[in-house]
Amino acid sequence: MGDEEDPAEHPERLAGSIAPFGVSQASDFDDEHAGQGLTFVLEITDIVDQLHLEGGFDVDSLPVRIVPVRSIGRKSELSIGRISIFRQGR
Repeated sequence: MGDEEDPAEHPERLAGSIAPFGVSQASDFDDEHAGQGLTFVLEITDIVDQLHLEGGFDVDSLPVRIVPVRSIGRKSELSIGRISIFRQGR
């Protein structure tokens, strides 16, 4: 799916949803969590398998797009520190 495509037209590529409730407190360096933020895990095995079968999977480049359900205000300060993809053997 390219940047110009509407994600709503590709529900088969939806890895899941997250709710960043509590991210402010979890990101506060003075709090007990010491600014580590929140961690979410999404299972993408079926999506990767389908991309591979379609010939659209490049192990060196897997694009990830974060799509908000609702508009995020211009004054909102939301950042994503890191997205990691791990492969586990079976």
